[in-house]
Amino acid sequence: MPIYLLGPIGRAIILVLAIIGFILALGDVLDTYDAYWKFTVPLTVVYAGLIWRFALAPAEGEFTPKGGWALAFYLVLKLGMTMALLLVTLGVIALGYDIFLLVVHNWHYVVIALAIIALIVGWAVLPERKNTRKRPAAAGHIAASAFSERPDRRGPDDLVS
Repeated sequence: MPIYLLGPIGRAIILVLAIIGFILALGDVLDTYDAYWKFTVPLTVVYAGLIWRFALAPAEGEFTPKGGWALAFYLVLKLGMTMALLLVTLGVIALGYDIFLLVVHNWHYVVIALAIIALIVGWAVLPERKNTRKRPAAAGHIAASAFSERPDRRGPDDLVS
């Protein structure tokens, strides 16, 4: 039975699941981040500056506020987007790191799983090869019998157009 997550409730569920997965995966990255803070903090500041300057730069010809509340709101919004992109990047790194460690620590299970999948696919393809060898001969026999001198076997309730 397929489960479809459609509409605003489905989007909210997917968002909550993404946030929970992100927080769970972020632990490993934050441990590494904390252990090497002399390198990671300056690199994060540089990365945030690159996001601020290049990823969130206004498009050519776009209106940018010059002062007052509009400028403050614009800067707060831009700061929030910078923080969101930083967190998303850390989340992607965290998930990649977790998957990498999962494969490194359990490589033998991965090899066994791939071997089992290869056996299943090979077993599934094997009967197809035997059937394809028999099919041309059977198809030739059917084609030859179509031209034989047999009477028409259509019944009274068969529709012919």
